[in-house]
Amino acid sequence: MPSLLHEGIIALVREKPAFAADLLRDVLHVSVPAFSSARLSEATFNNLVPAEYSADAVVLLGNEDTVFGIIIEAQLRDDPQKFFTWPLYAVTARAQHKCPFVVLVVTPSEPTDGTTTYRPRSRSRWPRPPARPACPSQHGCYTSR
Repeated sequence: MPSLLHEGIIALVREKPAFAADLLRDVLHVSVPAFSSARLSEATFNNLVPAEYSADAVVLLGNEDTVFGIIIEAQLRDDPQKFFTWPLYAVTARAQHKCPFVVLVVTPSEPTDGTTTYRPRSRSRWPRPPARPACPSQHGCYTSR
C-alpha cells in the first residue's frame, strides 16, 4: 500500500502535469522539447505476457501532437527489481504514444526503509544497478529516445 509520502509526490504531478517537465528541465537539466500542454495519461502498461506493469503517473507533453512523455515513479526504498521494469515502462509507453519517453524517479533525501546504502545526489540514480540499462541518458533518466 503506497504511503502518504509516495502519494504526495504523485499528487504534485497529477495536480499540475507540467511540473514533471519542470523537474526534468530545472532540477535534472534534461532538455525537454517545447510544448503548449501537459496532460495525464493512463499509467498502466500491459504486455503480451500475462503481466501488468503500472507506473505511478504518466505525463504527455504536446502541442497539436504529443512530443514527449514523462513516467513518474516515487521510489521510497531500495528495490533492485525496478531496474528491470523502468526501461520496460519507457519502451512500452513510447510504442503506445509514438514519442520519446523518460522515467523520472523521485526519491526522498533519506531512504524510508532504514538502508544505509543511499547517498543523496543532485540527479536521481538510486537504486543503482550493477550494470547500466541499454537506454539511459547522460542524466541518469531512463529514456527511449
